[in-house]
Amino acid sequence: MSQISLLKSLNAAFNPRTVAVIGASGTPGKIGYTIFNNLIKGNFKGRVYPVNPNTKKILGKITYPTVSEIPEEVDLAIIVVKAELVEEVMKDCINSGVKVAVIISANFKEIGGEGQKREERLKEIINNSKIRVLGPNCMGIFDSHSGLDMLFLPETRMEKPKPGNISIISQSGAVLAIFLDWMAKENIGVAKGVSYGNRIDIDEGDLLYYLAYDEDTKVILSYIEGLDENKGQKFIQAARFASYQKPIIAVKGGKTEVSRKAVASHTGAMAGSYEIYKAAFKQAGIIEAENIQEMFDMAKALVMQPLPQGENVAVITNTGGIGIMAVDALEERGLKVPELDDETKKYLSENLAAGAAVNNPVDLTGNSTAEHYRIAINKVASLDYIHSLVICLEFQVPQLDFNVLDYIYYSKELGKPIVTITVGGGLTERISRIIENNGIPSYTTPERAATAIYALYRYSQIKYSIE
Repeated sequence: MSQISLLKSLNAAFNPRTVAVIGASGTPGKIGYTIFNNLIKGNFKGRVYPVNPNTKKILGKITYPTVSEIPEEVDLAIIVVKAELVEEVMKDCINSGVKVAVIISANFKEIGGEGQKREERLKEIINNSKIRVLGPNCMGIFDSHSGLDMLFLPETRMEKPKPGNISIISQSGAVLAIFLDWMAKENIGVAKGVSYGNRIDIDEGDLLYYLAYDEDTKVILSYIEGLDENKGQKFIQAARFASYQKPIIAVKGGKTEVSRKAVASHTGAMAGSYEIYKAAFKQAGIIEAENIQEMFDMAKALVMQPLPQGENVAVITNTGGIGIMAVDALEERGLKVPELDDETKKYLSENLAAGAAVNNPVDLTGNSTAEHYRIAINKVASLDYIHSLVICLEFQVPQLDFNVLDYIYYSKELGKPIVTITVGGGLTERISRIIENNGIPSYTTPERAATAIYALYRYSQIKYSIE
């Protein structure tokens, strides 16, 4: 399938004009109820049809016994019926010209035995048709921009993130839900979230190609448990293409022997050797995160900041200990914290408070003021051999007023990536949120800030090596 054909086929999944919820329910707590309720009471602008042969109306909407009886063409069918009914439902969708089906229903390959056979029959049904299928055993799609929301978890249990520019693809539906809930808490915006489950048709490669072209997506996050043996090369090619357009960050589940066995019973995937995946990520231009926290720290920086032109980092701090730990964390990541030149050190000595350390890190000391930060930031950022800045802010000291935030915001105009470290309690957390609302990522530890700078530098290597 050509990329143009792929984009057209998947566009019906993310931007459908008409949606049928097959297995829609009027009973709160059921999956068919939550999905249907999300669509008709949320921000989705398309037309939504409930399909259920056992009732005439659901939430005030006329209900249709089958998809074929809906009086217009259906772009997207969301299937939430029992697994043993999915085959007949799929045949009806194909005969009715449905463009995309998302099978939320579980109990297929992941349970083995009859589930495996059921999935094989389902593949045979769709193989000779034009329909595209996501799932089965998935949570479907969340699109903050189109309002499409298939997540069947109640709002009282899961918060939805604001619209943004980070998209997530995940083999696991539960992991996707956790990611989105966490990102809502952290005030990180999301473009799209996709749980693809057993991927009898639409797979990671298809989704990467689609997101590479998606204007709402600036960073792609991926949780991967395993790849089908015959689709590894497709995944690498798709990731390599997408990584030219925008960064891809992946977390691999199933690194140990015990967890690889768990993967097989979760989505029926082949987890394979972790070393093979590490090599594949490198070949594909994917940045690997060791854990979820790293993934979000990297994504936040990549969506907010420009790429550096090199590996050299300057650290500006008003607390020596945090500055030293930042240097350690940066160098452990393979970045450089070079000594400043004599002219710069002379200038800083003459313009900062007595006792300030003017090497790198630049320690403004506990007597620092907002004006000292302005002087240090402007001077250090102007140096050609400094490519990124880490600014540590200890707001517990009495002389540092909030005017420093204006100088931090202005530093965005200097054209170099900047991250901040803000360590402390309630006041510091509120200040950190304000900083991020103004487009600069803020982290609570030196290690997390170093991870962010590393991600920016790593993607600059990937991007520039491709170009």
